[in-house]
Amino acid sequence: MVQNFTIVADGKNRLEVLSRITAVLLQKQIPVEKLFFDSSGNGVGRIKIFCQTEREDILKRAVNQIGSMVDIFQAYYIEDKKR
Repeated sequence: MVQNFTIVADGKNRLEVLSRITAVLLQKQIPVEKLFFDSSGNGVGRIKIFCQTEREDILKRAVNQIGSMVDIFQAYYIEDKKR
């Protein structure tokens, strides 16, 4: 059954961070539905990615890989029950 998830990653406000995150999701074949980027004034940004997948284990591995990137401070995912 397809589930909706939101991935949240806090990190440096740099374009290459976004490129690396999307590359990980592409590699794991996780389709991105929506992507939002919020920037604060102190060089920190928050990326929110809405996606759908049947395999939560693959999503969890992708989020762990994103969280281990150099410019990412924290990364986590939550299941969206409302969407």
